[in-house]
Amino acid sequence: MDDGGRRRFEDGIGGDCLVEYGDYKDDMMKAEYNMRELIPYFDLDNASVESAEDFWWGFEMATEWFDDATRLRMFAARIRGTVGERWRLNSRLTDFETLKRRF
Repeated sequence: MDDGGRRRFEDGIGGDCLVEYGDYKDDMMKAEYNMRELIPYFDLDNASVESAEDFWWGFEMATEWFDDATRLRMFAARIRGTVGERWRLNSRLTDFETLKRRF
């Protein structure tokens, strides 16, 4: 069976552990996991303006194809430190544009 030139793996994961092909729901969960692994943790306790800008640029580029709820979940998973934890627990963000303005 011709797969259109793409590699196909039985479990939907290539040798590099990134999602390649398969069921949409499982692929989105695996793709979200893959993006989380690519985005570094950001420690708000020791952050500078430059490091915040670098983190935000990388985060925004890595998650641009995801919906708002997924992007917010990924952002919360990558924030570290007591300031970040307090900010994450006290904020009521519902969309990505609000997060972008506040961060």
